[in-house]
Amino acid sequence: MLKVSGNNDTGGESRMVMVVEDDPVIRSILCNIIKRDRPETHIIECVDGQDAVNKMNNKIGLIFTDNNMPILSGLEFIRKIKSDPVYSAIPVVMVSVESREEYKKLGRELGTAGWIVKPFVMSQIQKYIHEYI
Repeated sequence: MLKVSGNNDTGGESRMVMVVEDDPVIRSILCNIIKRDRPETHIIECVDGQDAVNKMNNKIGLIFTDNNMPILSGLEFIRKIKSDPVYSAIPVVMVSVESREEYKKLGRELGTAGWIVKPFVMSQIQKYIHEYI
């Protein structure tokens, strides 16, 4: 069984990270950072929150999501998956231009593991990769 939080020991199994981002350039940058840091990691790319809901599985060890996306926002996506016991333990990090405290507070209430404000630097993403993958 693959663990979904906080342990770098994956028992030899490849870990999965989900990247939910409607901007293809930002999505590519995030994926490249993950691959550079953890080349063995399988990345599930999603173009919005609804695409992410459709691609959810219990082998995902970490999710990076934008907030401002069409169809289903990042906060709405988090609300959906955190209400499902199968996915509720998966750490989710918000990566958004949104820096207002009320959004961050809502994110914490929904169970986000962290909040990174764009533009970000590689070390901010790596911090969560090292903590959860």
